[in-house]
Amino acid sequence: MDFWRYNVHASKDPADPFFRDNVHIWRSNGQEIVGLCISEYGKNDLFVEVLPSHRAIYPDVFLWIERTWAASRDAVEIDVFSDDREKVRRLEANGFAFAHHFENKRTYDLARTQLDYVLEEGFTLRTLAEHSDVAGRVSLVQNAFDNSSYSEANVNGLTGSPDYVWRHTT
Repeated sequence: MDFWRYNVHASKDPADPFFRDNVHIWRSNGQEIVGLCISEYGKNDLFVEVLPSHRAIYPDVFLWIERTWAASRDAVEIDVFSDDREKVRRLEANGFAFAHHFENKRTYDLARTQLDYVLEEGFTLRTLAEHSDVAGRVSLVQNAFDNSSYSEANVNGLTGSPDYVWRHTT
């Protein structure tokens, strides 16, 4: 959620109703987060995540979606991986239907990945803690992802978020 709040929407005022209107969480009796609905952009997009051990809250989740989220929209689009059969079953039982393929899921076995490599001469990898080149980071993201709206506010927002940890190397 820090990435959503402090990076994607870094330029928004913290009191902006956008934040209240586009996320809802469910907590256990011990106050741990066990379910989450969040819209990345506040349009029709909604991500629904429920811990497997707390699937009993799904009726409350769908009630919130129907009465609150969908009340101001013509459509609701929930992204779900096709291998999450439990979520697919519950969505279909509540009237949702497959509309179209959206993204691909990729998994990597990091135990089989060779992480030793040598950079070409003149290139280095540095953390922002080692070399605080915010403007360079912005330029990199803008060019690598064709994202002209990415700005220093995104970097500063994320690195200034409550859960961000600067990693220093020794």
